[in-house]
Amino acid sequence: MDKVFYTICEHCSNKSKIEWDKNQINKVIQFKCKECKNIISTKFPIHPYFEDGTLVYFSMPKKKTTVAKLVVVANEHYEGGQFVLNNNLAVVGRMSNSKNPDVAIPTKDKKISRLHFIIRSYQKDDESTVRYTLEPRLGTNAVYLNNTIIKDNQELYLANKDRIKVGNTEIIFVALFKD
Repeated sequence: MDKVFYTICEHCSNKSKIEWDKNQINKVIQFKCKECKNIISTKFPIHPYFEDGTLVYFSMPKKKTTVAKLVVVANEHYEGGQFVLNNNLAVVGRMSNSKNPDVAIPTKDKKISRLHFIIRSYQKDDESTVRYTLEPRLGTNAVYLNNTIIKDNQELYLANKDRIKVGNTEIIFVALFKD
């Protein structure tokens, strides 16, 4: 009997099959829902309760009290726009036919890579707020945070109204608060 369990996407109710691994007990994993492409976070159960060889395990409830958005400032390559960050992980880059970043900026700025940088959200169990970080992807064009270049393998916390510069494009990180 295979030890598998299913997790249910809280956005679209799609069921995803996951192989149960005792080495992953109590660890949180994240993956994209195949149906709606939202990030699913789930924790491996300690003692799985199998019914007919399968455990149904729901995704972790989101405790976020903050969300964030990226505001792309208008320039000669793009008229500007806003992108809400509602996943735990978002790859940001230039829109293209061959690669699909989570935040696809429809710009003609070729100095923005198609998969340029990553924004992650973190939340401690005992806190109600969410922290966001910025991390450049290895080997891509430069990423600047408040006019300071970010080195490869460096992950920096973001604050409200931080300015991110990629290519000739400026992006403002804005924290939004929910009740």
